[in-house]
Amino acid sequence: MIRMIGLLFCAASALSIGACSDDDDNNNNNTVDAGNNAVDAGNNTGSACETYCTTAMTNCTGANAVYGDNAECMSACAAMPAGAEGDTSGNTAYCRAYHAGVAGMMDASDHCKHASASGGAVCGTKCEAYCSQIQTNCTGGDATHDDNAACLSACAAIPEGAFDDKAGNTV
Repeated sequence: MIRMIGLLFCAASALSIGACSDDDDNNNNNTVDAGNNAVDAGNNTGSACETYCTTAMTNCTGANAVYGDNAECMSACAAMPAGAEGDTSGNTAYCRAYHAGVAGMMDASDHCKHASASGGAVCGTKCEAYCSQIQTNCTGGDATHDDNAACLSACAAIPEGAFDDKAGNTV
């Protein structure tokens, strides 16, 4: 139970501010294509991640907001697997960048869910998104699982909840 509470605390921190890691060298060198805007999802200070977050913060607002602020977006972006340019599904930053861009053109209520850190059941499962965040942000003494497979197994036992849950015992 204590391990689960630690896991939930660390994951919440990872998804909101990336605070679990003492590792300041969080350079994944991930790249994202958001239509005409190339997005680098590597280091939190990369100008490409700034482009992705600007797109998500611009197109996913109000009831469709997926991040509280740009810093939260930048932190989440740094932990996403890059994937392949043109991804429209799967747990990748390319997928989320695509849907953030599409949200500005049509049906933001659906596409912003897909552009969120959870992936909205299109850009990966909630557990895939959760584990990529927690495995990146909760390292060293803050690590909650030995590897991604162990995280996915533990996550499967947590209630799924809504894509935009911010409290409670859900993924």
